[in-house]
Amino acid sequence: MKTGINYCLACITVGSLGLFPTLLSAHGADAADLGPPRFVERPGSLEFSGQMIIRPLQPAALGQRGLGPEQIEVIRKRATARIDEHVIEYVTQTDEYIVDLPANETENSYAARLMTTGEYEYAVPNWICHPTETIPNDGGYWQQWHHTRVQSSLAWDITTGDPGVIIAVVDSGVELDHPDLAGALVPGYNAADRIAQQNGGEVDDVDGHGTFVSGLAGAIGNNGTHVVGMGWNFSIMPIRYYNSPGGGYLHNVLDGARWAVEHGAKCVNVSQTGVEYEPVQTTGEYVKSQGGLLFWAAGNDGRDLSWFDWEDVIVVGGTDPSDNRTYCSAYGLAVDLYAPGIDILSTYINGGLGLSGCGTSASAPMAAGIAGLVWSANPCLSPQQVEQRLFSGCVDLGEPGNDSTWGWGRVDSYGTVWGASPCGDCDGDGSVDTDDWPAFAPCLAGPDAPTLPGCWCADITGDGDVDLADFAVFQMLLTE
Repeated sequence: MKTGINYCLACITVGSLGLFPTLLSAHGADAADLGPPRFVERPGSLEFSGQMIIRPLQPAALGQRGLGPEQIEVIRKRATARIDEHVIEYVTQTDEYIVDLPANETENSYAARLMTTGEYEYAVPNWICHPTETIPNDGGYWQQWHHTRVQSSLAWDITTGDPGVIIAVVDSGVELDHPDLAGALVPGYNAADRIAQQNGGEVDDVDGHGTFVSGLAGAIGNNGTHVVGMGWNFSIMPIRYYNSPGGGYLHNVLDGARWAVEHGAKCVNVSQTGVEYEPVQTTGEYVKSQGGLLFWAAGNDGRDLSWFDWEDVIVVGGTDPSDNRTYCSAYGLAVDLYAPGIDILSTYINGGLGLSGCGTSASAPMAAGIAGLVWSANPCLSPQQVEQRLFSGCVDLGEPGNDSTWGWGRVDSYGTVWGASPCGDCDGDGSVDTDDWPAFAPCLAGPDAPTLPGCWCADITGDGDVDLADFAVFQMLLTE
């Protein structure tokens, strides 16, 4: 649930999280002298890797403390020098360091040592993440009940998706020759090896999970084959972040998400564990700044996720056919919205279909697919505007508006896509007419125009600039 307030894990007591200080990593000594551990493994869900993700305090935060430029530089140099010998990777886009855990340290003791200096925004384990759903078994098309529940067919009267809208799936890869996916695939990326598919990076599915998730977002429709995704005509970008079945490093998930948005993805879906850690928000902010949205499954352990609330990550829980929360879905303040998440049919390996059990892995790509439909109908919308359309289009299942139990409610494809202002409608009255010109004209000023307040509507061609091509389309719309 977006409230405008970010909750930091470091501010929550052990008691409120239900953590037990006796559970320690095998990587080092007891950290009891530095306080109770923040981090506890959940075998099969989140596991220690012997690595950490660390972000020094950002200049803006230090400036808010009244420090000058020279003092800020000294503090940041000291923070990086403290971890330098253990660094294995630096993430330029988000100013994060991936480091090996020093000898005789646990994840908790090392994080505590760093955070007590007051010079770091966070220091969290580079978790081994796992898919948030068991591998599905076979089923039939008639079991795709979710399309009826979210009114997909009515949304498809407006748009069935556009190939120019890329949905990236950060997962186990995708079966490249699946008959319901092959025609929709665009070149992807192997985040585990840091190699693009075009350069030899392998993105074929290693366990079936990514193929299942991809079909829910964008299985090709109206082709007489198998099933249909939330949009029929999207492009699907496979991002493989692990090379053997079962999951991989959190920092590879995040690297894959960044690569995807840098290579044209509008919606980035992550149906994996790990949503509760600060680097997820950092990457979500980056994805949004590059013109996309990051979707993340809430998880299947039924936990109350009320100790954090990411501003720039859309966290998705699961519902059943009666609009109840599924028995496995996580819930709470952090969950922004819900989507069907039990007994869901989708594409699966060996060119077939699979039926899920209970899992928010299915819910997240449905939300991502609906956002893709909005961008298909209105390519000039900003990420913030698509996000708000997604939220406002939900069926409210709790207290009116956004609440801590149901977030914005359960997604509704038709309710979200219908009524979105078309490109060129700069006064927001639902049509493109001469009344839009006073707002459109100033947006022709230059390449920075799309970032100006109110100028989202003027980039009608969706190429990131407001230029004569947009003006020509604007004139054409006026004559219709």
